[in-house]
Amino acid sequence: MDRLKTALDRLDAAVLVLDGALERRLAQPVVVSADDGAAKARIAELERALAAAEGREQGAKAATAALSERLDRTIGQLRAVLED
Repeated sequence: MDRLKTALDRLDAAVLVLDGALERRLAQPVVVSADDGAAKARIAELERALAAAEGREQGAKAATAALSERLDRTIGQLRAVLED
């Protein structure tokens, strides 16, 4: 459980770093000519990467919550068995 929480924390930190980098990059005045398809493609790629990372973060949070719930139920069942 601790390993899952640690992994989730690391993923969350990575998403924050990526989000910060994208925000800084987008805040910089960029003059992209209509013909600069490479720059537009790179920006779109970064935006997709951020969206994918955020999606994985949400999935990891949901998985962690589900696992935590299962562990809590299992612990409760074990306690009930041990008390009998």
